[in-house]
Amino acid sequence: MAIEGLAARIVRRRKELGYSQVELARRLGMTQANVCNYERGAREPGLDRLTVMANVMRCSTDWLLGIAEASPEPEGVPAWATDMAGDLARIREMKDREAVRTMVWALARRMP
Repeated sequence: MAIEGLAARIVRRRKELGYSQVELARRLGMTQANVCNYERGAREPGLDRLTVMANVMRCSTDWLLGIAEASPEPEGVPAWATDMAGDLARIREMKDREAVRTMVWALARRMP
């Protein structure tokens, strides 16, 4: 079995979500050229950018990096909650972003 790299996982997840490169770029606050470069493997995102990508693409950074094979999206979490979690890029500390993301997903599971 071939190991799927970061670039391939970005393409795969973008297509699973039904996003074009332009739509993904808009959601990430970057240009379509940046997304294209990541998907071709010409550039790799830094840690902060990777965290934002994982939030927006509803997956973990470990999954994007190929470290984990876990489901890209938590079970039972509606799209509105993952979209809200994707807006966490404004929070500076990564541990705080992860804590809020986890809280949003937990609350979403409890709502009808």
